[in-house]
Amino acid sequence: MELLLAPLLTEGRNNGAPKQTRARLEAAGAWKRQRVVIIIPAGKSIPAKVALSLINLARPPNNPSVPILAEDMEVGVAYSKAIEGILAHPELSTWEYILTVEHDNLPPPDGLLKLLERMEANPRFACIGG
Repeated sequence: MELLLAPLLTEGRNNGAPKQTRARLEAAGAWKRQRVVIIIPAGKSIPAKVALSLINLARPPNNPSVPILAEDMEVGVAYSKAIEGILAHPELSTWEYILTVEHDNLPPPDGLLKLLERMEANPRFACIGG
């Protein structure tokens, strides 16, 4: 039996252009802590397509994220209660970002990463909408 080994990759998006890769990673702040609490206000249920889009939402690499479902409340009340709970939590209150996604929105798979990149590029802003 012959063992076939794949050739060592020396080309590719990250290896082929190290200066551009470094610039892209720095712009995205991918080397920083980017822990995200995701607040999802919803009624009694979430449409399946929305649930799948949230499951497939790319998260910052090497950083935790936690979804919070604020269920069966008016949207303003849901956000207020979720924020109160986050601020009262000893760990979550120290996290860098909060993402809010309502139950009728379909965010693109890279939407969170794009928002984080904008936040990193604009530290004077406390909030950016997508």
